[in-house]
Amino acid sequence: MLADTQREVLTAYAAGVRPLVILGGRLISEVVGTAPSHKDFPIAPDLTTAVSYISIEQEIAQRLGHARSLVPALPSEAVLYAHLLQCQPSR
Repeated sequence: MLADTQREVLTAYAAGVRPLVILGGRLISEVVGTAPSHKDFPIAPDLTTAVSYISIEQEIAQRLGHARSLVPALPSEAVLYAHLLQCQPSR
């Protein structure tokens, strides 16, 4: 999915597809912020470059026989802390 806002990036991940961010003359931080929740997506400066990235992704899919898998988002700190507490031995 082509995206040019953080909201579109989140929508793509919610739909289970990989976004491709197009900057269109903007800085990365202007598009996805300084701490995006997802980081496994290509960023293209313009539409022409985005098309070349799509072509490369298609070639990868043909060679692998399937599309590349999405990397799941990291769990929140609260979830990680709760898991850490569960893994500690009882005293």
